[in-house]
Amino acid sequence: MKNISLLTLSLITFLLTTNVYASKTDCPVDLAKHNLCASISWKLGPQYGIYSKAVVTYWKKGLKKEGLVDPSPSLEVYPWMIMPGMEHGGSKVKTKRLTKGTYEIDQILFLKMQGFWELRFKEPGANPKKGALAKNKIHFPKKK
Repeated sequence: MKNISLLTLSLITFLLTTNVYASKTDCPVDLAKHNLCASISWKLGPQYGIYSKAVVTYWKKGLKKEGLVDPSPSLEVYPWMIMPGMEHGGSKVKTKRLTKGTYEIDQILFLKMQGFWELRFKEPGANPKKGALAKNKIHFPKKK
């Protein structure tokens, strides 16, 4: 009986950890309030001190094979800096719709500071600090 319980516990642990990994790869940026997923790919950067450019794509959660969708209501993507003892937004970015569900985010300026940067998603008019629907930590390439 002990062996069955241990086997069951091992199977449950495996399934839970596999599901967490699969959901992150299937939905890199989870916009649960809108039942959407998004992915961020970098066309330029991310880099410090000069503009970076990214492309964001959106699809309905669990339905990526059915194609990309435009978020409704629309969403804003913006840089956010988190430092010890404080946090704040970055400079305004330019967003351009390329095709259905695909948006270019341009003029993203990351200044090198103590702390880390995120790209955040929010509804227009929402508080940038408290109204973030999703937060995506930026990983900068190591200099050679």
